[in-house]
Amino acid sequence: MIDNEEYALMEKYRSKVLSITEKFKDRLGADLFEEVRHLLEHNENGEALRTLAWIISDEGINASRDEIANIVELCEDLVIPEDLPKMFRMLREFQVIVWEDGKDNPGTRDIIEAISLEDAVKILRSRYGDDITYTMHNAEDADKPR
Repeated sequence: MIDNEEYALMEKYRSKVLSITEKFKDRLGADLFEEVRHLLEHNENGEALRTLAWIISDEGINASRDEIANIVELCEDLVIPEDLPKMFRMLREFQVIVWEDGKDNPGTRDIIEAISLEDAVKILRSRYGDDITYTMHNAEDADKPR
C-alpha cells in the first residue's frame, strides 16, 4: 500500500512529466503530441518521455539545453540512457588515474567526459593504450545511495 508521502512524490513527478510534455504541445503538432499524450493517459511516463525525446530528435524540433536536461532527469531510473537519442545522452565526468609503467611510478591524472562508464573506458584506452592500470570513478555515481 502506498502511503501519503509516496503518493505525493508520485504526483509531483507526474506533474513534472505533464509540464515538460505540455511545453512541446505546439511544437510537436497534433498527431505527434497525440502519441505522447496516449502513453501518459496510460501512466507510461518513461515510455512517453522516451517517445518525446525521439520525436524531438527525429523531427528536428527545437529544444533548449534545459528542456533536454529536464527530460533526461525525468527519465532517470525509467529509461536506459542508450534507449535515448544521442542528443539526450548527457556527458558525465569521470576522474581517472592512469599508470602506464606499473603502480610504482606516479600515476597520471585525467578527466574523461563520456555518456557511460563503458564509453569512458573506450576513450581511456584510445588515449593510453590497452597495457595500462587505472582507477576511474564518477562523482555523481559515488554520491548516490546504495
